[in-house]
Amino acid sequence: MDPDFEIILKRFFKLALPAAALWAWWKRFSGLPLRVGASDAALAGAGFLACIAAESIGPVRFGFPNVIRRIPASLAYRCIALTFDDSPHPETTPRILDALRDANARATFFVLLENVVKWPELALRIAAEGHTIATGGIDTQSMARCRSGQIQHALKMMRREAGPSLPEIRLFRPTDGRVSRSIRHAADLMGMTIVTWSVDSGDSKRARPDEIASRIVKSIRHGAIVRLVDGSDSTVSVLPTILKRLHGRGYHLIRL
Repeated sequence: MDPDFEIILKRFFKLALPAAALWAWWKRFSGLPLRVGASDAALAGAGFLACIAAESIGPVRFGFPNVIRRIPASLAYRCIALTFDDSPHPETTPRILDALRDANARATFFVLLENVVKWPELALRIAAEGHTIATGGIDTQSMARCRSGQIQHALKMMRREAGPSLPEIRLFRPTDGRVSRSIRHAADLMGMTIVTWSVDSGDSKRARPDEIASRIVKSIRHGAIVRLVDGSDSTVSVLPTILKRLHGRGYHLIRL
């Protein structure tokens, strides 16, 4: 089934069930027979057409998953979320986990399928130490130009590979942060939430550790989601400094 039409049907029936219950209550309350008249059918048709129209309203299309760039306001006060892309990595992930453990901090790791297949024990350690396992897809290639079906296939492979040994994956971050229409479709159909970031550390651009730390701390606001990259020596070098400075400012580091 075409992804567009599948989402329209999905959203229509989510609206149709409570609407049908309300219709039946009104008929009974009014003493009218529970028969579908011409006006009732017209109203249902109008609702279906409204779903089709709403699906086409650009970035605010009805029913698509929200893209989370910050921690929800109800949890945001004095809270920061550190996130790591391209995990796991045999040289850097253990050192990142050690630094987080020493600081008694939790984080979110967006793992890649190809890396989980290569180093499953590291993915298990991430989950065992209380961090959130999320996904960035199969590899570091951008999904922005992929079709919805291809993205769905990649997400299904990720969930299948995770299997019973890892918590169910509910968060998805496109590798480069670009959220296309197809990515929204696939995430919606998979029941996943898209997460990007509000602060990019730039640790993958060979900046000096002190530059990275200063950039992050200066950019931090309540509810910030900070993007770092697993596999980068800069990340490992700067993480203890970041953790110390954020704790010194009274921030709580939470997982998503």
